[in-house]
Amino acid sequence: MSRTRSLSIRAKTTVFVVMTLGVLIGLIAVISFTSSLWRVEAIEDDHALEQLDRVNRQLDNSLADLGGTNSDWAWWDSSFNYLSGTDPDYVENNLYAEAFTPIGVDLIAFADNDGGIVYQAWFDDDGEQPIPEGLLDTIRPGGRFSDFTTDTRATPGGVIAADGSVFLVTSRAILQSDFGGEPPGIMIMARVIDAGFVTELAALTGLDLRLTPCSSADCAIPTLEPSIVKTASSISASGVVVAADGTSALHLQVDGPRDIYEQSIDGILSVLIVAIAVGVLAVLLTIAGLRRLVVGPLEELGATVAAVGRTNDPSLRANVDRRDEIGNLAADLNLMLTRLERSQNQLLDAKAEIEGASTAKSKFLSRVSHEVRTPLNGVLAYAQLLQLDDLEPDAADSVNQIVVAARHITQLVDEFLDIARIEAGAIPLTIETVDTTAVATEVIAITQPVAAEHGTSVMTTTTVPVAAAADTLRLRQVLLNLVSNAIKYGGTSHPVMIHIEERADRTFIVVKDHGPGIAADQIHRLFVPFDRLDADRGTKSGTGIGLSVTKQLVELMNGTIEVVSEQGTGTAFIVSLPAAASDSREQELTTTGSTVARA
Repeated sequence: MSRTRSLSIRAKTTVFVVMTLGVLIGLIAVISFTSSLWRVEAIEDDHALEQLDRVNRQLDNSLADLGGTNSDWAWWDSSFNYLSGTDPDYVENNLYAEAFTPIGVDLIAFADNDGGIVYQAWFDDDGEQPIPEGLLDTIRPGGRFSDFTTDTRATPGGVIAADGSVFLVTSRAILQSDFGGEPPGIMIMARVIDAGFVTELAALTGLDLRLTPCSSADCAIPTLEPSIVKTASSISASGVVVAADGTSALHLQVDGPRDIYEQSIDGILSVLIVAIAVGVLAVLLTIAGLRRLVVGPLEELGATVAAVGRTNDPSLRANVDRRDEIGNLAADLNLMLTRLERSQNQLLDAKAEIEGASTAKSKFLSRVSHEVRTPLNGVLAYAQLLQLDDLEPDAADSVNQIVVAARHITQLVDEFLDIARIEAGAIPLTIETVDTTAVATEVIAITQPVAAEHGTSVMTTTTVPVAAAADTLRLRQVLLNLVSNAIKYGGTSHPVMIHIEERADRTFIVVKDHGPGIAADQIHRLFVPFDRLDADRGTKSGTGIGLSVTKQLVELMNGTIEVVSEQGTGTAFIVSLPAAASDSREQELTTTGSTVARA
């Protein structure tokens, strides 16, 4: 029976990589372009609304300028005397167009306290145009700008539509320059919002804008949001300027080109082209790397297995020249072939070797603190040097695995050593005045890379030095253990927080996360060595002895540690240490560059 020929593993790998990375690159390109386009349009809309808001702010500035001019005239003794009847020459000497037109005042009116219009003037070309009654009504009794009973120096003002025109209007009570006496009446000043005003407003804002009275334009209800209209090359933002009485007074429109959109589209397309080119290169490099690092060695390993099957010769060996999973597989195959060659007599030798290995293991464990760390540090050092080289991705990943494993082993050695020392009562401690805030800052800096890998961060709410009587090295170790646990199990919705405070004769250090929390019936197991609260069934690595070491270290420093946890909210570890005496605390912190006020 003949075999049906199928694709080789080399061909299957190539097809799989091309299809997977091709789809991935396509999805990334589409998602990136779409999301970038949405963001650009949002930025463009925000910019258009900001321009609309800039015009409104300039309108407010113009109203404020008009109010300042009104204040100068209303709070002038001559104006007060005129309305009080003691300065009959006031109008002739002061109220003429040349005095007001250059400063942006188109009309002015005085009303006495009974609502009678004492004087009015519209400084137009012929000087005979009457002021609309709608404006004069605003300063008569009951008018919108007539009430100065609570504060005579108030500054009523706003936009008023009257007789088909729209005005900027401000009102002032007539007062003496020292603000003494009762006001004899009210003054209003107004400026017409006409084509000249719009031209001036456009020059001040640098925008292409239009202001149209609502009597000749469709105005939206004042409570509605501004609207944006876009074409292929332009964008317009429209809104309503609300009058002082709450009605729609002006329709405001700001027009501009879509420069942001056009420039952003060009930039996005350039980035996408580069990303696609990089993606294609990544596909080619991935295929080449897989063939060299995975497919080729597997084919060689398969050829060795096939040769053993054909010849029944267990003396054949796979070529082991790698230190990765494929190398391990080849080594396991060679070990299997070696075992096939062994005879019954070699079983006794194997037993002796196992017993020797057991003895060696016992010796190894007894001398681990002195004999393992030195070569392990060498491995870690050389691996870190390799990380500085420009390695292939798979090689770089392998080196990173070495670094991670070496650090993990170092941590295990340290933890086992700490337990042994603590149990033997031989751990060295130097109790001194310690700036716990500085130690927390160091821990944040040390754990920041790990926090970034877990998608979170570590922060402290304490910025001033807080002293405690502790061993600096062991306090740092305690905080590292607690913060590392919080990063590992605390989730990414909120940062890990460190809070430090001194109360009475104790210094409290709180490390809080916002993770899933711990059930109340499991909290007592936290400090039991090798008890990981069923975390062994999860994906997070660990030995379960870090918190046990932490608790014993805290107690050796005459402190306590408590746990407060609520499921769904988070967990807080509270370390309490003796507070340093005030005199020694000041001296110690000053020598480290910090200052603490003498208690």
